Amino acid sequence: MKKMNKQFKTYAYYENSAGIMGDPKEVTLDVSVWIDQDDAGFELYDVESGGNEFYGEGMLEISDGVLYGYDGVFELCKEVLDILKEMDIDVTEI
Repeated sequence: MKKMNKQFKTYAYYENSAGIMGDPKEVTLDVSVWIDQDDAGFELYDVESGGNEFYGEGMLEISDGVLYGYDGVFELCKEVLDILKEMDIDVTEI
């Protein structure tokens, strides 16, 4: 299993079909990505609240080193994509 964990300073916010709700909040985002032979996934949360305020997780669909899909969030955040690139995964299909 390959696993990578990083922390990023970023702005987090709530969003629904009507758009962004409220003002973005600066947080430290803890992001983990793992790739196993049979599956791959990610988890992210804000360090300040331990994930009580901002949390997300999902599955990654990877084949032959190419990310071709994901599930669990509306949009895959830049931080997850950055980690996948560091893990030599091609993310250009997303």
